[in-house]
Amino acid sequence: MNYKISIIGSFIALALVGCNSGSSDSLTATTTSGSTQLNYKLQGELANSSEISNDISVCVDLDGDLSCSEKDINTVSTRGDFSLQHNNTELLTQAIVVSAKSSQTSEEFRLLIPAANNYPEHSILSIAPVSTLIYGLMNRVSLPLSFLDAVNKMTLLLQKTISPQITDLNSIALGDAVAQKKYELFNHNLIQYFIELNRLNNQNYITTISQLGEHLDELVPAFVSNNAQAIKTVKDKIRQQQLIIVGSNDTGVTSYLVDGKLQSYPSEEYPGQDAQYGLDRAGVKGFKLIKLDNKGNELPPSAPQWTCVEDGNTGLIWEVKIDDVTSPRDKNRLFAIKASGYTPNQGDIAAATCSTDSDSSMCNTQQYAKYLNQRALCGKKNWRLPTASEQFDLLDLGAAEVQPNLGITSGMDLSYFPNMIKGDWGAGWYWNSSRAISYYENVHFIGLDQLGDTTGHTDASNLILCPKSVSASGKSCEDANTLPVRMVASKEY
Repeated sequence: MNYKISIIGSFIALALVGCNSGSSDSLTATTTSGSTQLNYKLQGELANSSEISNDISVCVDLDGDLSCSEKDINTVSTRGDFSLQHNNTELLTQAIVVSAKSSQTSEEFRLLIPAANNYPEHSILSIAPVSTLIYGLMNRVSLPLSFLDAVNKMTLLLQKTISPQITDLNSIALGDAVAQKKYELFNHNLIQYFIELNRLNNQNYITTISQLGEHLDELVPAFVSNNAQAIKTVKDKIRQQQLIIVGSNDTGVTSYLVDGKLQSYPSEEYPGQDAQYGLDRAGVKGFKLIKLDNKGNELPPSAPQWTCVEDGNTGLIWEVKIDDVTSPRDKNRLFAIKASGYTPNQGDIAAATCSTDSDSSMCNTQQYAKYLNQRALCGKKNWRLPTASEQFDLLDLGAAEVQPNLGITSGMDLSYFPNMIKGDWGAGWYWNSSRAISYYENVHFIGLDQLGDTTGHTDASNLILCPKSVSASGKSCEDANTLPVRMVASKEY
């Protein structure tokens, strides 16, 4: 018997069609009072499933919190079919969230799909457990994948674990009952796991979704085989590696821009500005920084000496650089990066500080993290490179005071993070583990401006590195890259 089923199994197909037209265009223009307005429409339906109730809520996630609220573009259905229409282009550019229920237990869970503009025009989009994993691959902490790369990786995993016949994730023809059973177990176990994740607070849910992509090579085989011990093991790994995030920092912006000038109070003429929302809206910057000694004990804000800084909003602990050329923690020490699958080449090592002080044990970022962990700096043994997002979250984007020792504004609070340096680009770049998507052999890491008028700006064009496996041909591969590093650790609860 030939089983013809959708990879979505339990799921929702979204048709991207034009509004008020007889075609399936993704947008149409409707004219009102002499003006032209573009309308966008998403339609879909819940495919037959024994595990999902027809009662669903669907939204386009405008605020990026992976949940549906009044801030989003929403609809509900008791029949499993729905339609979303809006003139906001974000209908096509933001992720789609479906809040669903188990038909057996009425327990709630969420399914995610990447934004509609990732797909070719006229595509029918599918929301399902597997699309949630694709979203996770695109938003994972290290080396996030492009949409096409994520789909390809997911396809290869399913070919390996379920059937080599799988070539299209929207429609799969399985030739035998064994393959169908594997497929059903895969989806069942994913749905049960998503029910568990839905019980987390929303910030930890977002973080866990990004961790799914890190562990798919273990998760997919475990869920397909229905091996209870393997499933428990991979869930435990995700739980252990999940960053414990209490919250997140605000931007530090407490002023309002009105007619080209900054003022301390909101304007009805220019509503909805950054300073009206979040921890900063009381007019006091919402950062909560705590000084720590070498053992990790809290110190008063006035303490003249400290080793680390805890971010009370996120639970992350950051090392503090020192002004001592004899120490690996020296503010001016430059490292080659070894992270996210990249191994430094000889040019990178030659440009690092270790080439001048002859300390070959302290050339790359992995060696430095090992050094901090062996010494349990501030009581922590999980020091690592931060992500670009974690670096960004620590920046005060409202900083306006020029720092005398830098001659430039700093997004970092120098009363907690002294010994900041400009670096070769004058932007205060420090290594992070985030790689930019590249279609070339060389590797692009993300530089995040932490100084000056461009604080918060990201750039990968100057951080182009060549793996050892790539010959150093072409100008982009001739220049080695080294940067200072400020490591981060997470609290253990």
